[in-house]
Amino acid sequence: MGPVERNLYLFSSVPKPKPSDTEVVVEVFSTTVNPIDYKILELDLISKLALRSPVTPGLDFSGRIVEVGSAADHLKPRDVVFGSCNGVFGHGALAHFVQVSQDTVALAPQDAKADDLAAIAIVGMTTLQALRPYVKAGDKVFVNGGSGGTGVMAIQVARELGCNVTASCSSANVELCKSLGAVEVLDYTQADIIEQLNGRETRFDVIIDTVGSPSNLYGTAHRYL
Repeated sequence: MGPVERNLYLFSSVPKPKPSDTEVVVEVFSTTVNPIDYKILELDLISKLALRSPVTPGLDFSGRIVEVGSAADHLKPRDVVFGSCNGVFGHGALAHFVQVSQDTVALAPQDAKADDLAAIAIVGMTTLQALRPYVKAGDKVFVNGGSGGTGVMAIQVARELGCNVTASCSSANVELCKSLGAVEVLDYTQADIIEQLNGRETRFDVIIDTVGSPSNLYGTAHRYL
């Protein structure tokens, strides 16, 4: 299939979808692209066998509800919402309208920006699933890759859950991570993260690795947990 950006086409005659009983139809204001949006589509033969063409990619979105299903009980037309849809295998967010389950959207906070809301759902759910079941107030959390999409969310969520957060990032993003709530930041451009962790006495209750590098972090994690 090749790179997704070379295989995107605009279809102006696609009809507006109809919601099932528990679905809503959202007019999309803003969307974003996560790695999963394009990596599955770029698997060539596997993607051709697993997906039915044409595929509309995109998981995250923000927008306004224009229609609700008969059993949709807590949302109404004109509500501004954000959330995610089944953009990997179904009707994605790179569209004028998208139909989604009412359970996968949330009401937008007042005065929130559409672009900001569209960047929340996937990284937000990833972070909650990685943190909330496993930490309690006072725990120490290390976020490897604190300035990336999931890392930025992880620092903030961990702090909201009462955790003490250490993060890693490059020199350019040290102040960003601190402003989000990291009490200590390890700069991987100054020294290898493994070396820095080996030189510390701190032990963490949870490590979230959003990067996958250094590749030996998983194998040595028992030293720091």
